Amino acid sequence: SKGVAFVEFRTKTAMRKATKSELKVRGKSVAVSKARHVKTAAESEASGTLRNQGKPPPHYCTIILVKNLPYEFSKTEIRSLFRSCGTIGAIRPLAPTATSKSSTGKGVAFVEFSGPKARQSVINALGMHGTKVAGREIKVDWSQESSKFVKIQASKARQNAKKHGHKHFAEFRGPSD
Repeated sequence: SKGVAFVEFRTKTAMRKATKSELKVRGKSVAVSKARHVKTAAESEASGTLRNQGKPPPHYCTIILVKNLPYEFSKTEIRSLFRSCGTIGAIRPLAPTATSKSSTGKGVAFVEFSGPKARQSVINALGMHGTKVAGREIKVDWSQESSKFVKIQASKARQNAKKHGHKHFAEFRGPSD
């Protein structure tokens, strides 16, 4: 054991109280601090800048990241927007969080192309960077995530959101055995 534990509190007040307390376990001091949210790779990429713009996508790349979409855009509208680029296998818009101001979406989506020309479809889609859609200039970049990885990360994020909702966490670092 590394002597690290995560403890879930019912309220922020209880968490704050625990982080201000000096705890001892088996006679040793235990450091208590608020845990930081660690972003999944998909969240990190979606919130970051367009780091791949201008670079060719790798040969295995089948996914684009689209930002600044109108929040109310549905999967059907996103599919229509990119249909001319190639065969679309899946569309994964980032869902609103409990704290987001939008109830419909974040204006960000991953679009996965399928078929033998999927990489060429990505290249075609990159040409739509800067296109005005409902008064908003969309940003299109190829995604560094592989299809399987994005699906796993999205699934984990959904499970985590369902499991924890608005609950608060603190990280405990203490003596290891």
